[in-house]
Amino acid sequence: MRRAGEPAVMSKPCRRPTRVAIKKLRSEKKRQEKVLNAKLRATGQVPHSAAPLPNRSSAFATVDEEHREDAVSKQMRLLRKELPALLAQLEQIPDPSKSRIDAFL
Repeated sequence: MRRAGEPAVMSKPCRRPTRVAIKKLRSEKKRQEKVLNAKLRATGQVPHSAAPLPNRSSAFATVDEEHREDAVSKQMRLLRKELPALLAQLEQIPDPSKSRIDAFL
């Protein structure tokens, strides 16, 4: 049992990399990208750069557009839920074109 003031002891060490390890991985990746880009330039190719992340929190231009998208997605969810029942009801309606074909045969 733990006494007051003692730190809690973890049963397993954390697998998450430390800040230093993350920085080391980043610098290694940057170094590898620089080497690859240099090779591409040497062969006359244009190196690909990563697409920059947008400086915004939403993909929608306006709040109204976001509300419309939300309403449409809710309608689609409802229609997908009701579609099997609607198709079953439509199957009950007799097809007039089939009755004409049967009359000629």
